Amino acid sequence: MRCLEENTTIPVPKILAYSEDVNSDPLSTFVILDYVDGTMLSSTQVEKLNSQEREQLYTSLADIYIQLRRLEFPSIGRLEQTQSSHGFQVGQKAATIDINMQQLEGLDPFAVQDAHSDDRGCMQSATAYANMLLDIGYNAFFKSRNAVEIGMGRDAVYHHYLFYQHAKQWIDPALDNGPFVLVHGDLHPSNLMVNDKMRIIGVLDWEWSRVVPVQFFVPPLWISGRTTVQLAGHNTWQLFLITSFKEFLSVTESRELYMFGNTLLSREWAERSTRAEPLVANALENWTDMDWFAYRYLSRGDKEAAKESIKTFIDEDPLRRLVAEMKERDASAYHKEFAKRLNRLS
Repeated sequence: MRCLEENTTIPVPKILAYSEDVNSDPLSTFVILDYVDGTMLSSTQVEKLNSQEREQLYTSLADIYIQLRRLEFPSIGRLEQTQSSHGFQVGQKAATIDINMQQLEGLDPFAVQDAHSDDRGCMQSATAYANMLLDIGYNAFFKSRNAVEIGMGRDAVYHHYLFYQHAKQWIDPALDNGPFVLVHGDLHPSNLMVNDKMRIIGVLDWEWSRVVPVQFFVPPLWISGRTTVQLAGHNTWQLFLITSFKEFLSVTESRELYMFGNTLLSREWAERSTRAEPLVANALENWTDMDWFAYRYLSRGDKEAAKESIKTFIDEDPLRRLVAEMKERDASAYHKEFAKRLNRLS
């Protein structure tokens, strides 16, 4: 947050006091922030905005993204303040909400991260970062007890393979060595404080911020009023491109020209959005979306048309059938155990 205070005009609350001690006392780690006199934004509010309010929100939101995009670093990971307190460096492996949830579930994504990272937990390659996320997604799919629905095991195995192949093609070798840029990590309405005119006056909860390859610097998909699963439908994505995204992109371009005299970010977003690239980046960082993106976007949600492809894919390798059957057994056992525990509580 101090990096943002020193290098941007992004409205982050002032840090009054903090502690990073690690011990058994739950109060040993804390941060006390200055009070922000505003209202927490909600998805319901966003849906009901009039044109003037939406312009105010989009303008202040664009200013945040424009400035974050211009904070570039030499490696991928988590930003930390140097010991001299006069600078910042990428010094730890990145943490995401999805990876944290996997760790709590006992899937051990940290072990996969460690295998791909250097001694500090950092990464120097966009390709390595994407490959790590693919491995984390496969690790989660393989270890999670409720990764598939009963009767959908073969579909799930096929969709993960389909996404893997698509993601490999999506990775741009030209961007392998950067730019690497800072993202908030959870920039949704609940972390935005606004005034009565819908201007953002506070951006909260930066604990998931990290430095990522520029391909993972995606626009705020929530302005569509749809989930990422819904957006993966071809028609829904195309509608997003010609409505809320088009409007937000226009505001971003205008603000960039005013603030920096160029259209760096708006040009990148325009180029990457026609083939739903932001959804690929999102799925890589949220593994359950891999299946949905493959089904809804790559297979166009046509289950009947995909039947023959799935059958051919499964028949090519007996191991694929075994994995699908294993995942369905896992799911069945999980649901039975869940039902038993639920009955005990009732």
